[in-house]
Amino acid sequence: MATPMKFMGTGLVLVLAIGIVAWGALVPGKKLLAPKSSKSMEAAKSKEVEELPDLSGVLEVTANPKVILTLPEWAVPFRPQYYRVSSSNIQVVRSTSVLPEPLGERQLSLTIIPTGVGYSHLHVTLRDGVHTKRFGIHYAASASERAGGYWHLGASDGSAALAIDSGWMVVGDDEDQTLRLYARDQSGPAAAKFDMNPFLGLTDLHHNGKPKEIDIEAAVRQGNQLYWVGSESHDRAGQPALNRGRLFRTDLVGTGKASELQFIGRYDYLLQDLIHWDASNAHRRGTNFFGLTASAAPGVPSKEPSGEGFVIEGVCRAVGDPQTAWLAFRAPLVPPDARWKALIVPVTNFFVLAASGDPEGSARFGAPIQLDLGGRGVRDVMCDGTNVLIVAGPPGRMSPSLPHDFRMFTWDGNPVHPPELRLADLTGLHPEAIVELPPAPWTENSTVQLVSDCGTMEYYGDGVLAKDLHSAGFKKFRSDVVKLGPVVTR
Repeated sequence: MATPMKFMGTGLVLVLAIGIVAWGALVPGKKLLAPKSSKSMEAAKSKEVEELPDLSGVLEVTANPKVILTLPEWAVPFRPQYYRVSSSNIQVVRSTSVLPEPLGERQLSLTIIPTGVGYSHLHVTLRDGVHTKRFGIHYAASASERAGGYWHLGASDGSAALAIDSGWMVVGDDEDQTLRLYARDQSGPAAAKFDMNPFLGLTDLHHNGKPKEIDIEAAVRQGNQLYWVGSESHDRAGQPALNRGRLFRTDLVGTGKASELQFIGRYDYLLQDLIHWDASNAHRRGTNFFGLTASAAPGVPSKEPSGEGFVIEGVCRAVGDPQTAWLAFRAPLVPPDARWKALIVPVTNFFVLAASGDPEGSARFGAPIQLDLGGRGVRDVMCDGTNVLIVAGPPGRMSPSLPHDFRMFTWDGNPVHPPELRLADLTGLHPEAIVELPPAPWTENSTVQLVSDCGTMEYYGDGVLAKDLHSAGFKKFRSDVVKLGPVVTR
């Protein structure tokens, strides 16, 4: 029972005490609690844990993202004797491997050095004998097939990228419609996110009402206008995926970390226009010369091992024509009776079309180009107006007759000139986006930053693919700076 308050005589005290007991008796299961003292309230508060965003790192990488804590007033300035760490899985992170360093006056930077693959829940405690502050961090660590690089958190399927400047880039993920702003020269989460879902008119939904992906696979920049292209492909089961027929434009506002994207407009019928172009012999090569109708037919997987699927994965400005863009295909390889070359289709009104909202049939196409990339399709392409850089890779999954590796090619943009194979070291990478071209002239020592799609990686030893991880903080893709390397004679 609560201790009666001495106020205006014992009669009132008795009434209050009886009232409290009676109320407790009327409410089943209600416990009578004495008022908490300041000490007991502080003790209860000290048991509260502030859970920080989930974070992941990579073994033997010095550029892992750090944790930034804001210190309570009583812990300023930071004193190491107040600091303690515990780890739920010392095989992944030891408590002695979470290193504190003051960051300014009110913040603490934690460097986490993982020692094994898997998950751990880290508890960071600050205690001065009177006050206590607790933080919790769910942490995941993975290994890497290649040293170096930067790891960008919050998404795993980086598939299109455009440089904002030397320090920042915008990246599209093929699993959602969020464009993310990342630092180019450090690991960590996105500095900003721009959700395009409200603007794209998406009608193909998951059971929970969330729009299915448009499968962003290609992007091109013209001034402060950024253009994004869906893959136009089928879903994993080989069935039509209505949302993927999107081409849209965003405009860049601001600079660096303060950059923002504004949606301008879209076009929804690129797939239909391409099929009609081929079926109607508008290219004057013969009706259905490239077999696009068959490649886009229901039941044909977009990543068919033979290279007969339908997927767009690259777009760039055309050499010598600033109004035209080249659409570059991962699949199909052409021609249909001897699938070996990569297909490029010029869209002569691309930069107007992308934000037009025009009806079906509005795209205008130029003469198609067939490139010998050694039985590979285009994974990304970028042009500076004179020189073209191509990332090429398998058109489908594990073809018995086509290469399985990724290669880089340089090209002068002349359809009668073959691209030059470069001896770039792409070991351990799954490159799907060129961030920015190196300055001309290109030599074997010229470097380029590439983004890898890591969605099918199993990072943490639990059999879960990166794209299927529940926590966004555990999803990640990598970017790497590589040399073009010398030209290889083919």
